[in-house]
Amino acid sequence: MVWHRYLLKSILCLMVIFGCVACQNTAIKKEASIPKTDKVILKVPMIKQEPELANGCEVTSLAMLLRYAGVQVDKMTLADEIRKDETPIEYGEEGHIVSWGNPHLGFVGDITFNEHAVLLTGYDKTHGYIHNPLTGEKYQVINKEQLIKVWNEMGNMAVSYR
Repeated sequence: MVWHRYLLKSILCLMVIFGCVACQNTAIKKEASIPKTDKVILKVPMIKQEPELANGCEVTSLAMLLRYAGVQVDKMTLADEIRKDETPIEYGEEGHIVSWGNPHLGFVGDITFNEHAVLLTGYDKTHGYIHNPLTGEKYQVINKEQLIKVWNEMGNMAVSYR
């Protein structure tokens, strides 16, 4: 995978689950039209999820993405309006999740699980940079190999804007 081709002029909303990444796969397919560069940092507004949304990292990351795109929306509106797939969770004999709704129909999950969504706001040759809605830290540094590893483990899924 070529790092810059997927990230230039894109922001990825990443669901980090114990170091794994999940969301709907909408990766950029027009790789040839994206120029190469060594470093990209996007000026994305930081929005903290707390105190209103203790478990609202997904909608807060989405609010940051939409604000960057010029859409004037707030995290509380998104939290109220986001579609949810209410299909109950099914566990296998060993206690692992067998099925749990369809993310194409709406949000699937339990915000009490150890999940955390962040917004990827830049990259360079060796790192990714994220806005972390829980801590309020802007441009937090993440090792590129670790980011790619967990993104691959979850099927290369992310939400992007271009």
